[in-house]
Amino acid sequence: MSILCGTDFSAQATAAAEAAAALAKAWGETLRLIHVLDLFEGDSLPPRALQQLLEQRTQEIEALAKTLRGTTGATIECQVVRGLVDVELPRLATETGARLIVVSAVGQNAAVRWLIGSAAKRLLRTSEVPVLLVRDANSLIEWAGGQRRLRILAAIDQGESARTALHWAAGLEAPGGTELIVAQVVSPAAEHARLGLPKPRATGQLEPAVERRLEEDFRKWAADMPKIAQARLVLAPAWSRTDSNVAMLASIEGTNAIVVGSHRRNAWMRLLRGSISSGVVQRADTNVFVVPETVRAPLPETAPELHTLLVPIDFSPLSNRAVQQAMAMLPGGGRLHLLHVLDPGRSPPQNEATQALQAAIPAGADDQLVRVTTEVATADDIATGVAQAAARVGADAICMSTHGRTGLAKALLGSQAEAVLQRVTLPVMLVPMPRA
Repeated sequence: MSILCGTDFSAQATAAAEAAAALAKAWGETLRLIHVLDLFEGDSLPPRALQQLLEQRTQEIEALAKTLRGTTGATIECQVVRGLVDVELPRLATETGARLIVVSAVGQNAAVRWLIGSAAKRLLRTSEVPVLLVRDANSLIEWAGGQRRLRILAAIDQGESARTALHWAAGLEAPGGTELIVAQVVSPAAEHARLGLPKPRATGQLEPAVERRLEEDFRKWAADMPKIAQARLVLAPAWSRTDSNVAMLASIEGTNAIVVGSHRRNAWMRLLRGSISSGVVQRADTNVFVVPETVRAPLPETAPELHTLLVPIDFSPLSNRAVQQAMAMLPGGGRLHLLHVLDPGRSPPQNEATQALQAAIPAGADDQLVRVTTEVATADDIATGVAQAAARVGADAICMSTHGRTGLAKALLGSQAEAVLQRVTLPVMLVPMPRA
């Protein structure tokens, strides 16, 4: 494998190349130093002048490579190609199996950046390998040389791209060692709505109960990544754009690098939903590693254990079958949470519903060392109430009965099971009506 570094010979790009050479030496990799002669720069030149320009740039890159070999001892190859930076660097990285592309966060061609956007940002949208945008080359050089520990802030949202970025960040090693801090920017109002809690008392603060739930959710989500699960988690209430919050947190924590995942969205989706990674690159005052979702994190070797199961109860014999199924799946020490969401016109009064839930507790729960909790909840609709309760108790899965309606019956009466599936990301196990 290798490290690929693009340079335009500016002072910032030269500093990035110095950092790339230091990392290549520390990792035992070959550094491929690349200069892309932009198509627009050479198109207006006559053939002879273009050839002279290519020879000049070749001499410049060879001189830079010679200097870096002398200062770092790294193995360095260099090349000049014609094309577009955001096309050629990803192409060469893929062809050579590069593990990382290194570029300066700021290049020399400000006019081009103003007209069509920074080449570094366009590179993020096309690269299938991680990209390091360098703003503080000295911290990377000292980390590679063992003179300092690299403090890394990894931004997450518990999605797949964040998981990929976290797994990749956990593998970052150099003689100086690393300290990993995980940051999650959350909206207090959105979290209260997700958990079915009253609106927060202060818009810019997280309630202690919400913080505890987010902390537990993170530890469970990262359980198969030990280094990540042990990292310090920083929960930041969102007060503006997520990317601004991430950049601010990195500055407050004194980190030397940010790691963020990247979605391969098209232009329309970027317009609708924005790009967190591009925003972080623009607003951060430190180095940024951007890990594309094409760098897949390995799947967990074993299925997650089911410690907490939620069973929605409507007091029908069918829902009692779901309770028995859940009991059969829970290990000793597990938790069974029985939930009834009040349905106006159908549910009994709340006090009667509470008593009925107590009566639904399986007789063998104590013998199986299963802890049973009960809850009567109110919500805008039953499916939302189930999803909110599952989030509140940290359920590993939902086990619920289904009447198995199809066709006209489903269209008229709806499907609570289907509605729940649309509102949650955790597993939902359906217990069907027994066949006659």
